[in-house]
Amino acid sequence: MIKKYILILSFVFYQNQNLLMADNKNYYEMTYLEKDLKKISKSWEYSSKVYKTTQTKLANYKDKVIHLDGKKNLIVLNILDGTEICKNIGKPDRAPYRGLNLYIKNSLKNHVYAVFPRHNEIKLINIFDCTELELPRKIVQKSLVAPILIDGNNAILLPNGDSPISYNLDTGKVIWKANINSDDEKELKKINNNKKFHWDVWGGGIIDKEFDQIIFSTANAKPAYSSKGRIGPNLFYNSIVSLDINSGRYKWHFQEIAHDVLNLDMASAPVLFDKENKNYVIQATKSGQLILLNRLNGKPIEKFVEKKFYHTKDKKVFTTKRIFDDWLQFSRNNFLEDDINNLSIEFSDQAKLLIDNSIISEYKTLSLSKNYIHYGFHGGNEWPGISVLPKGEVLIPGNNIAWISKLKDPSEFNLLKEIYILFKNSLSIFTFDFIKFKRNVKKTISQLKKIINYKKLNIEKYQRFVNDDGIPLNSPPWGTITSIDIFDKKKNWQISHGHYPKLDKKYKDTGSEIFGCPVSAGEKIFFMSGTRDKKIYAYNTLNGKLLWEDELPFVAYGCPIIIKYKDSFYLIINASGGSKFKDAESGDKVIAYRLR
Repeated sequence: MIKKYILILSFVFYQNQNLLMADNKNYYEMTYLEKDLKKISKSWEYSSKVYKTTQTKLANYKDKVIHLDGKKNLIVLNILDGTEICKNIGKPDRAPYRGLNLYIKNSLKNHVYAVFPRHNEIKLINIFDCTELELPRKIVQKSLVAPILIDGNNAILLPNGDSPISYNLDTGKVIWKANINSDDEKELKKINNNKKFHWDVWGGGIIDKEFDQIIFSTANAKPAYSSKGRIGPNLFYNSIVSLDINSGRYKWHFQEIAHDVLNLDMASAPVLFDKENKNYVIQATKSGQLILLNRLNGKPIEKFVEKKFYHTKDKKVFTTKRIFDDWLQFSRNNFLEDDINNLSIEFSDQAKLLIDNSIISEYKTLSLSKNYIHYGFHGGNEWPGISVLPKGEVLIPGNNIAWISKLKDPSEFNLLKEIYILFKNSLSIFTFDFIKFKRNVKKTISQLKKIINYKKLNIEKYQRFVNDDGIPLNSPPWGTITSIDIFDKKKNWQISHGHYPKLDKKYKDTGSEIFGCPVSAGEKIFFMSGTRDKKIYAYNTLNGKLLWEDELPFVAYGCPIIIKYKDSFYLIINASGGSKFKDAESGDKVIAYRLR
């Protein structure tokens, strides 16, 4: 009886520990001060020898660091020295995926499993010996980018292009699939022009045990660049959505942008926050605003205005944006004609030349005739997320990178030229080098598809508004961190973050595009990376002052994690390169700093 009690207690403790680390706040309860930074030291580096950018956030269990490399091989490392405890190698899978989760089946028997997809099949790999647990029934799910949520022995999958679905991790059987009760469905269908509902997810979600729900953020409707085939508000896209955790039944949603045509999906996962008997959902968006919702019903806590943008003369096709007060705005969402890089005459001249041949407007659908310059494609807050401190300060990375977009015009398609390229590509297939053979086959097939589909509506390009070296031609700062106090309703401060290596160092405080998130070591210090300069920085939480920095071997995407083991704290960083940055090499490093 005593043994059974200890087993249950142990399971509950480690399950709760796992939930704490998966709360999306990126806040770690500890006392860490500026003076402690003098003692920080690099503890170890691990090389996977797989040089491929990975977006997967590391996981931790006791003395173990759990890592998915760029081919989705699972690697378990010792926190003390970075040595391999074990490795599970599978058929290489390079599809994007953004986080690991743990299924703690029986901690006393070392039945703890990393749960993740590999080639569309959900894998359960024991983190003690890296053996795979075979389920009675395979769990298969395509297009899964968001991390799997674990609730007891249930896995909740949030796919892109399909409905959320819950599986039993012991049997592989479906528990539920997202559904709507008949009364709600009737009402929602009227709003949605009687069109089918979609729940596409990129960023991820969170389990809210207090209200028995899962809450997740959603992508934009497809095609992202046109209204074709989707006139109407496009529920539940560009939204924060709640489902009942036990049945998958729809509970509520809040839609930031109805009928988005500029790819302003909600890239990061929502965060739960409780204070003063208030239950919040906090969501940072690609349109550059922080949204605060009541967790019980999804109602906005702060006021907003609705603004319509019409795309046809008869005003039947339009976008509706919900815009919150200025103190909740952390990055730009409207490109202006004078919003140019004036650091040098060369930069400003290049910017003006591009602007002269482009459309400048607050929010509009793309055209065939001209480039349109706008914010948001990699703007606002990207997928790694934010950090929330106990008193209600929210630390938000934000991008101010303008983009140039245009639809493909079939009349400009040179068929003879493209057929010639196809012919050249097909000749290059004949080689004894297997790697080159595979690459050239892909190029040939891609060129063939381009010819077949040349009349199909498509985006001609999404490209940054930058010069040949990748330096943004809109005005700096290009990457910022903003502190917003959600109780005092104010911005505490905003600083630039990062630097472009090819930009002269005399230009200070420009910031750079960010694919990272802040991790808070208590309430005084936070760490952040995610920029092209390959650095990890420490800042003062109270005023944003830079306190410490160090060079990394490669760009570090995503969120670092902090691990407490015995009496020490470790900052662990996945530096696997920066595929989104111009000329950034792919990497293969996991780096550990001993904080104290």
